[in-house]
Amino acid sequence: MATMTDGHAPRINDAPGGWRAAWGAATALLLAAAALVPVPEQTDAQNPPPPPPELSEALSDVESGEAEAEAEAVAGEDGLVAAGTPCMMRHKRVATGVDRALRHRLAAATLATGPDLKETLLKQIEAGTPPGPATWRLALARAELALRDGRSRDAISHLDRAAAIEMPDWCRGDEHFLRAAATSQSKEAASLLDAAVAADPGFWAAQERLAILSAEGTGYDAATCGRDAARTIRATIQLGALATHDAQFERLERSLVGLEPNGRTALLHGMILRQTGRTDAARDRWSAALAGVGASECDAMLRVAIERMLETTSEERP
Repeated sequence: MATMTDGHAPRINDAPGGWRAAWGAATALLLAAAALVPVPEQTDAQNPPPPPPELSEALSDVESGEAEAEAEAVAGEDGLVAAGTPCMMRHKRVATGVDRALRHRLAAATLATGPDLKETLLKQIEAGTPPGPATWRLALARAELALRDGRSRDAISHLDRAAAIEMPDWCRGDEHFLRAAATSQSKEAASLLDAAVAADPGFWAAQERLAILSAEGTGYDAATCGRDAARTIRATIQLGALATHDAQFERLERSLVGLEPNGRTALLHGMILRQTGRTDAARDRWSAALAGVGASECDAMLRVAIERMLETTSEERP
């Protein structure tokens, strides 16, 4: 668990090799798709539907301590740089296969003025590079550039080429992450982010984005809301283990400002408070949220998640 100290959040670069711009281009599409989500169905408060297995397992793992133990094991990898992108920047055991000269050419291409020139330079570099980790990295760079330009189909084409290159499983997480940025469907994006963190649970940007997307919500039926709640819990616990200081949660906490105050956002906010050692504040946040949780099937799942996290956190030392 992180401790309260000064520091800076892990940065997501705007140049190819980082993901912030890719997600910025996808945000408008996701918001438009969210407007098409059906109105939540009401449910009998006395007989709510059972939570889906994903939520039950996540809550049980928190209560048993298994969730924290697994998260700490991931964070304990020797040399892990959770904020690094792509995989070869996160895991020192990944053989890059990218020599220094090519890295310099790639850096020069990313600094070029204008997307057309960048694309031309990257294409030229890739044409003269034999298949392997270097061409995988170049395919990802071109996918990132395409996403920033709003060319989702081109991005997917580059990612398909990357997927055909043999790389460690960790690196598949980067591919899933960018595929999630390329879709306008929130459920599909969440599933791809699930795959990204399954491939590489130490991937900060994927865990962070999954936490935000689950708080935004990917649907209103009970099963979907339960899965979103489970994602919120697991992603935030993993982020807590990966963080070396609480300032790394600042961007995640700021992301709540633009979201509708509801059970989803209250669950995430409380988890952030809990993972940064502010357990009293987490309990207060969840207690206050319960009074405003509605009567829909979705709300029933959120109530289960908040009540059990409140109970578990009440048993923990501040």
